[in-house]
Amino acid sequence: MGVLIMIGQFILALSILVAIHELGHMLPALWFGMKVEKYYIGFPPKVFSFVKNGIEYGLGAIPLGGFVKISGMVDESLDTKNLSKEPEPWEFRAKPAWQRLIVMLGGVIVNFVFGVLIVAFMLWIWGVSKVPISEIKNGIYPYEAAQELGFKPGDKITAINHKKILWYNEVVTPKNIIDGDAVYTVDRNGNTLDTKVPVETINKLSQETPFIIARTELYVTHVVENMGAVKAGIKIGDKILKIKDTTVTYLDEMRTMLSHNKNMTLPVKILRGKDSITVQVKVSEDGLIGAGLN
Repeated sequence: MGVLIMIGQFILALSILVAIHELGHMLPALWFGMKVEKYYIGFPPKVFSFVKNGIEYGLGAIPLGGFVKISGMVDESLDTKNLSKEPEPWEFRAKPAWQRLIVMLGGVIVNFVFGVLIVAFMLWIWGVSKVPISEIKNGIYPYEAAQELGFKPGDKITAINHKKILWYNEVVTPKNIIDGDAVYTVDRNGNTLDTKVPVETINKLSQETPFIIARTELYVTHVVENMGAVKAGIKIGDKILKIKDTTVTYLDEMRTMLSHNKNMTLPVKILRGKDSITVQVKVSEDGLIGAGLN
């Protein structure tokens, strides 16, 4: 079913792009007084069609493209039967070269403008996510490959290749290491250290996503059905404070606790609003409780 949905989504998206592309040909042709005979989405055999204002609009059974048929224009149909006659004023071949050029380029131009508008709309709605490095007050959590290079939980990255960084996005972007031998400067408990990322480790880093993440407190952002967190009554917005008798502040601390208590049921203290609640949570054999945290 999932594959069929994906195929349907692809066909729908392609059909929309084709419809817009072909409109890019048809509309300037009409503006310049050319006669448009057909506007089709998809290729023959024909599924259905109708005629309006002298133009046949139709849907083809093969959803891999589309076409606009303009009188006096030799297109994929190779219809040349009228080319031996003098061109009629409403034919494509009777129009000035600049008008014909606009009609031919119209599809590409419209697709380009449509793409720009989509990106602009997305930026307008969601904006560009850039987090100042100064807001990453708890440092970073390094994943396995980063730990092997010497990064530690709580490190605060202050420079890359001896250039001061201003945005957290610069810390995690691959462009800083693709040339190899990148040097990360970190603040570790008040001490400044340099950590080098040699060329031979780049392939390993590219397989680990993400390389490092911001170290954040344990607020629940989502829960997984039929796992320990849901069954214990943990809800989105809860903050995890303790596991057993150990205070946990960051994700790496919690992971360590859970990995040492697989297949066990543990008391977990959470903060919900202003109330502290202790619930019994079953840890899976993988050391998970089914809670997304941020």
